[in-house]
Amino acid sequence: MHQPLSPLVLGLSVATTVSWGILFYAFALFLEPMREDLGWSKAALNGALSIGLLAAGLAAIPVGRAIDHGHARIVMSAGGLFGAAL
Repeated sequence: MHQPLSPLVLGLSVATTVSWGILFYAFALFLEPMREDLGWSKAALNGALSIGLLAAGLAAIPVGRAIDHGHARIVMSAGGLFGAAL
């Protein structure tokens, strides 16, 4: 028998989905203006995105460990602020 989702889990799920939508999919909207301003090719810009995703994947292990050790609030807050600043 399935247990209903707690409001906390539901809220975190929605926040994670919205964060990815804002941070990841917005790249396509900024691709052409970045190409014009920076003079980079679309391939170079998408390559930079790929390198960034690789860095995020590598950072996932220590970040996950920090969350597991009880620092989730700090990690989530810092990640949100860092993402907004970028």
